[in-house]
Amino acid sequence: MDPLKSKLSRRSFGKLMMSVPVAAAFGGILTPRLQQTTVAQSLDGPANGHGAKAPDTSKWHINYQSYHAGHKALAPVVINYVTGYLDGSTWRRKVGLQNMSSSKVLSVELTAHIHSEERPEAIMAKSQLAPITWPNGFAAGAQVDVDGQDDLVKMFEPLLQDGKLNGYYHIDVTVSKVFNQDGSTWEFKELPG
Repeated sequence: MDPLKSKLSRRSFGKLMMSVPVAAAFGGILTPRLQQTTVAQSLDGPANGHGAKAPDTSKWHINYQSYHAGHKALAPVVINYVTGYLDGSTWRRKVGLQNMSSSKVLSVELTAHIHSEERPEAIMAKSQLAPITWPNGFAAGAQVDVDGQDDLVKMFEPLLQDGKLNGYYHIDVTVSKVFNQDGSTWEFKELPG
């Protein structure tokens, strides 16, 4: 990633990276563990199915954030942080996940709820993100950083006007479903909207 092309300043990035471990340490949820990075790719390419030329998403005003809705204490896998960043002219998303359960997890589904800055209480669009899978399982208590690319054109399609996105938007990412190695599943009850 070229830091000069990022919309996140070095100072803001430094604050973000410092705030996550400090907040987690005070909250008692962070213990020293080796972190691994997993790369998730969308099954649909960013320009697939969107005509000859996809809109330039690098000029869009969006912000990724996690959404817990009070289910963080109940969820077997929680989001510790979410950040969106530009890699050249492509938006990418990095999510910090932690397995809070006593079971190995095979797969996690994430859902994105899009809100406008003008109407933060209303869900403007919803999108299921590419599933994250671990063939050997995501160990109990483990943490992982998952880097992925979302099909933003598809996600924001209902909000585009002549191929352009006007306004400022937040993408709330939540863990919507967890598939455990023992065959059990956990599912988040839908946001009101």
